[in-house]
Amino acid sequence: MKGCIRRLALFSLFILSSSLFAQNWQAQLTQLLNNELPSVEKGLVVVNAKTGKLLYEKNANKAFTPASGLKLFTSMAAVYYLGPSYRFNTTLSVSPNKIKNGVLYGNVYLKFTGDPSLKITDLERMLMTLKSKGIKQINGNVIIDNKRFRAPFYAPGWTQDSVPWAFSAPITAVILNQNKVRIKLLPSKTIGQRVKVEPGKYVKYINLAHYINTVSYQHGLHNCSLVINTNDKNKLTLGGCWPVGVPGWQAFSIKHPTLFAERVVRHFLIKEKIKLNGGVITGIQPKVAKAILTRRSKKLKVFLKKVLKDSSNVYTESILKTMGYRRTRRGTFLEGSNAVKAIDGYLTDIDFDKARIVDGSGQSRYDLITPHQMTRLLQVIYTNKKLNKYIIPALPISGVDGTLEYRMTSEDMRNKVKAKTGSMTGVSTLSGYLKTNNGKTLIFTMMMNHIAGKVKPARHLQDELCEVLVRQ
Repeated sequence: MKGCIRRLALFSLFILSSSLFAQNWQAQLTQLLNNELPSVEKGLVVVNAKTGKLLYEKNANKAFTPASGLKLFTSMAAVYYLGPSYRFNTTLSVSPNKIKNGVLYGNVYLKFTGDPSLKITDLERMLMTLKSKGIKQINGNVIIDNKRFRAPFYAPGWTQDSVPWAFSAPITAVILNQNKVRIKLLPSKTIGQRVKVEPGKYVKYINLAHYINTVSYQHGLHNCSLVINTNDKNKLTLGGCWPVGVPGWQAFSIKHPTLFAERVVRHFLIKEKIKLNGGVITGIQPKVAKAILTRRSKKLKVFLKKVLKDSSNVYTESILKTMGYRRTRRGTFLEGSNAVKAIDGYLTDIDFDKARIVDGSGQSRYDLITPHQMTRLLQVIYTNKKLNKYIIPALPISGVDGTLEYRMTSEDMRNKVKAKTGSMTGVSTLSGYLKTNNGKTLIFTMMMNHIAGKVKPARHLQDELCEVLVRQ
């Protein structure tokens, strides 16, 4: 009898504690935000996806650096302006009616339009078409049309120390292998000795110089770093130091993508014994040119996974400039950003006068968005059938894939959160959708700025906040 009474008392206590938790989850959010990472600036908004009711807010109208969370804005605008079936075309053309006895009496044209998925192997397969047409000699030039996108090729607010790395590759109409090359650094086992370098397959198309010293891990952390210099002739110079015991592949940006493509073309023609009596130069493909092959990319709806799940900056910025070109015939960061902000008149009621958008990927230090604006965007995506269909499935899923594959991996949290991450020095954000244990769908935005150390503790705090929301 006593055991039965004890079990009943414990069951009653469980019901009471569960009820108190359901009533106090907002208080738990407040406690976490106030007590964890006190020097970090934090913003949080939570709304009910179905009703739109505001459930929680902190610093909702304060401007934050969104980092890659901004890719949600770019994705939404891309579905609207370009459509989910949009494809990038790369065209190989020749001067019309000028082929005789294996000789092309005229030019070959390569028109690039910013396809971020185009690889060197794709370009080589396109050029093979010249052989299939029986062309053994070109009495003219190979002209690369790269006019679709205009300068600048780095957006305002991209930091000087980021542009040598692949995630800040220049956004030109010519994109091959995402305008990056890979190099493996192999530090010596002896401190003070030179680091060996293993070039990736396509480094042969640039000029590489290196003189990197092996140092201790602590020295590399506090007293020395890798020094990267690039120039307009695609010379990549690596100096400085690299820590002992940390080998690995590193990806560096190609500063002059058109020059890179020129070298690929020259190398191919020599390899395939196609004689070129002219040069490989830039220019404009004339309307009278005869297209002999058009390489079409996959559809935009497929690219959205690269933008959101993988958080590719090159894919995002190429899409941004394409929107600018589609809207005004000017493929620039500015016109692309204007296209994103113009969705306010068509799809949303976001006041972009209280925001700042200068690129598509969010890596600009000038970008500013409020948690309220981000949450409102997510509400529009959720309620719009077309946007919902293409954007939400492209988001990273907790414990499953994308940039959330290794976050919130417990059985209780796996597959519960679909959200876009954002990370850069001093910044961590998380914005998206969440399924609670009682079956509700919540829309949330978490923004954290002014992180003095590593961003990992901020990510951990975001995961804790998500757990509180899921358990309600």
